[in-house]
Amino acid sequence: MPCGNEISDWDDKAIKDSALGKNTKLNPEIKQDFEEFEAVKNILIEGLTKGMTEKVTYPLSNSSHPAHNVLSAYVLRNTVGNQSIPDAYKRELPKAVADIAKITPNVLGLVKPARNWEQTTSIDAPGKLGHKTRGAGFAYELLGTAALINRESKAKNTGVSLKIYSTNRIDLGIKLQASYPFADKELPTQPKRGTTEADLFISHPTIFGHKNIGVDFKHSMNSGRYSGQITTSEIEGRKIALMTGEIAEFHYVTNGTFPEPVTKAFDKANSEILDEKGKEVGLISYHEHVRYGNM
Repeated sequence: MPCGNEISDWDDKAIKDSALGKNTKLNPEIKQDFEEFEAVKNILIEGLTKGMTEKVTYPLSNSSHPAHNVLSAYVLRNTVGNQSIPDAYKRELPKAVADIAKITPNVLGLVKPARNWEQTTSIDAPGKLGHKTRGAGFAYELLGTAALINRESKAKNTGVSLKIYSTNRIDLGIKLQASYPFADKELPTQPKRGTTEADLFISHPTIFGHKNIGVDFKHSMNSGRYSGQITTSEIEGRKIALMTGEIAEFHYVTNGTFPEPVTKAFDKANSEILDEKGKEVGLISYHEHVRYGNM
């Protein structure tokens, strides 16, 4: 009766092949695992001395990098088993994360909280992508960002175009306020005063410096009509940010449609901006049916 120490026919053949010099090639899967481990180890070692955020995130932008799959899986670890996120979203998220990292390899708010802007958790956290009821909404922030990288969207009310270009810098979940310490070292430019927050903050270079653009993503399950709440005070905050010049544009973006009461609230805020500032400042724009891939 076998006691567990016997050499199987397969093992016996492997030993004989080794003796004859036939087993000189490393198993491709073992080789890949080793390369991924070594790549991640080297990135972490570099990160400890040269800035963790940049060193840990840059392989996300390169699908051929040995550490890409490992780091992508780490960023999206809290989506696994989260039933609030549709499977179609989960299939698209790795590509979306890679697209985002190609624009800004050290994007703030993805794997490291932007603490200088009072952000306590990055989007990969259990309370965001791992949230048991609102996970799909946070996933849409990534998918919506990637959608704007791949194609332009034109606002339904203002006609203003929204797109992320290769020359832009993008960051996630930024609370804007010039008084935060060290903010000027990470963002290209700072607003004059803080009154608003953006799921996505785009810094667009111009001949005069940078144009700051804020985006708020509103997710609709099954791409239907958005049923969440957008408060009057929220819209008021964005209106003030535009009127003070803190941001040049603000956009609401959904994968579905906005209900009429919400679009009327946008129109009311824009009318107040025009009455006081004319065309000197930007308006609140809204975009519908903004989707990424097959989400």
